[in-house]
Amino acid sequence: MFAPSPIQQLYRIRHGTDPQELRCVNTDPHRRIYILASYHVLPPLLLSLRRRNATPGFTLQNRGWGFVLDPSHPNCLRPSARPYHTIIPGMITHADTGELYASLSNMGGYMQPQGHLQLLLRLVGQGMDPQEAVDAPRFCIVDGTQNGTVFLEEGTEEEAVEALRRRGHVVRANVTGGGRAVFGKAQVIVRDRETGVLWAGSDGRADGCAMGLDHEPS
Repeated sequence: MFAPSPIQQLYRIRHGTDPQELRCVNTDPHRRIYILASYHVLPPLLLSLRRRNATPGFTLQNRGWGFVLDPSHPNCLRPSARPYHTIIPGMITHADTGELYASLSNMGGYMQPQGHLQLLLRLVGQGMDPQEAVDAPRFCIVDGTQNGTVFLEEGTEEEAVEALRRRGHVVRANVTGGGRAVFGKAQVIVRDRETGVLWAGSDGRADGCAMGLDHEPS
């Protein structure tokens, strides 16, 4: 028997790593959002080698994978360009003062901007609290295109499902169980502008949590 080489390990690692997020707001309020997204094989490979050899390891951002070489494409590789990718933390502020209203995200590929819109509408338009907004049924156009299939989570009103079909959309309704992974995972922190109280919601579709810490400066 022999230990696999780094190249052999590389080919054994599959694509499809999931991002992890830490989101926090303090009473100032300062906002901090950390999202670790391994994306494709390179960062997991380095971590694997670290575990095996007990030497310092680190992750490399390999979102350059998202570039294309077609010079007519807007995402073409060129100097000073950034590749299109879907790591999109969000923040909502009050229009009159610029104060923080909410810090939010909905990780999950093309679901992220769609999820941000749904969270915004539920918080601001429907007056839901953070956890209600996170828990509410979601929709997702999985491939991110105008004519893509619309996935609707279990709990979506049947009237809405039929209205989409009448408008010519291809709909997959009542998505449940493990299929709900397409709707990503959301985290929200809302700040009350009058009291400064922070109110958080965390997605039961994943394994996160919302917690408060009472910390006195030393």
